[in-house]
Amino acid sequence: MTTRRSVLLGAVAGLTATAGCLEFALGTAPLETEATTVTVADGALAETEYEVSRSDRTERSYTVTVAGQPREIEATCHVSEYRKRLSVGPLEDEYLGTFGVISAPRTELFGRTSHPLEGLDDRRLVADLQSEYDRFETFERVGTDAVRVLGDRREVAVHRAEAVHSGESIDVSLHVLSLDHGEDRIDGVGVHPTSLSGERQRILSLFERIQHG
Repeated sequence: MTTRRSVLLGAVAGLTATAGCLEFALGTAPLETEATTVTVADGALAETEYEVSRSDRTERSYTVTVAGQPREIEATCHVSEYRKRLSVGPLEDEYLGTFGVISAPRTELFGRTSHPLEGLDDRRLVADLQSEYDRFETFERVGTDAVRVLGDRREVAVHRAEAVHSGESIDVSLHVLSLDHGEDRIDGVGVHPTSLSGERQRILSLFERIQHG
């Protein structure tokens, strides 16, 4: 696999580029990159009673401009999703608590860094990183929380929304985190019924125990 470092080197010094970099520069083949796995520590899952829903790789292609010409990058991202059974109103023992995290490889070309999640707003990230809620009827940012993630203090955006689950509408709180770590972009999303205020701290605990690499 061609690494992101060799891409930068190959773009600057074309004659010394690897075969993969040369094909990418000529536009005859996409560049392939892959992120490092991202998960949540087992101890945090046990403490918060969240369980693994899925942990796999997903391919995302996007286009960058090199010397005025479009070039394609095929990025392998790593996604981990967790969920928890909760009860609210007519919804009993349903997966109403959900937490997802994705790592995407960042690629640097001529001093500009890009990644396949670039341009996605919080609402789109929520849709991408959780599979329990059918849709969100409304979406409003209401504040932020501060957590320590991967060694640094980070800001988590807090939203409120009316969500649909199993045909029922409920008010939910949504927490969204985006950061760069190592050579990857990391985005995380947590969703829980707003009426279950205790779940907020559990979601923040999951953010704090993200593991990358």
